[in-house]
Amino acid sequence: MVPNIGTSFTIMLPLCEEALKRGEQSHVHDGEPLHVLLVDDEPWIVDICAQVLKMLGHAVESFDHPVDALVAFRKDPMRFDLVISDQNMPAMKGVKFISQLRELVPDLGAILISGNVRPENAEDIVFLNKPFVFEDLEHAVNEATRLMRA
Repeated sequence: MVPNIGTSFTIMLPLCEEALKRGEQSHVHDGEPLHVLLVDDEPWIVDICAQVLKMLGHAVESFDHPVDALVAFRKDPMRFDLVISDQNMPAMKGVKFISQLRELVPDLGAILISGNVRPENAEDIVFLNKPFVFEDLEHAVNEATRLMRA
């Protein structure tokens, strides 16, 4: 092995629901519960984000492929308030995915997750940089909600 060469991993887990019940943290969403469309090609990220969003009181439909999420969205686009999408997915970039959703619902709230720099043409999308923690996701949802209502 050569020092400082190789792969490093950062594992961030959400705050457990029991801790919330004990009052160790006080997380309150700024508004009404949302119906969230969540898509990321990494199933474990989808699972963790969905758990956090549900703990915040939101309804979540999650997918690990943007084409599947697009099909579900097109069936009833008005049921969704917010989309959370990864930027770098094999089938479609997140900005393009969000753009296709907004063709049907122009005022749809959007959060873009990426481990890279913010892409161009994403000014009206809340950007969430990987890695992130529970509070970062909560803050992004609140910010996206404020932008939707502005």
